[in-house]
Amino acid sequence: MSDNILDNFATLTAIRHPANPELLRALVETAAADGHNVFGATHLITKRGQIAGYMSLGMIPTVHTWFSTKLLKASDSLLTIKAAENQLALTSVPGVIIPVSPDSPFHPVMERMGYKKLYSADLFIKEF
Repeated sequence: MSDNILDNFATLTAIRHPANPELLRALVETAAADGHNVFGATHLITKRGQIAGYMSLGMIPTVHTWFSTKLLKASDSLLTIKAAENQLALTSVPGVIIPVSPDSPFHPVMERMGYKKLYSADLFIKEF
């Protein structure tokens, strides 16, 4: 056991970009062994010198949308999404996350639009 009391607590440390490839590989392998994927890691969580998790703080933007079912055609929506993707790509972000409800008309076509399903989850917001 360490003499430093803080060594017994989890620590959040920024990952410098471009990140050390060995560090990212170790993070991906450790997360996979625990049944998780890594998306846009910006901060590493360690505890007692071991990788214990990660956070992505603003690395991959989340886009929330509403498309009128009365005024827009499917082609309008697809063109608007492509325009937003192009805007984001110009900022050099590694990707985009779009929450899509299972009952949305977009849900069955998201993978054909180049998106891959991460996992199902409820979204929570904390406003500051």
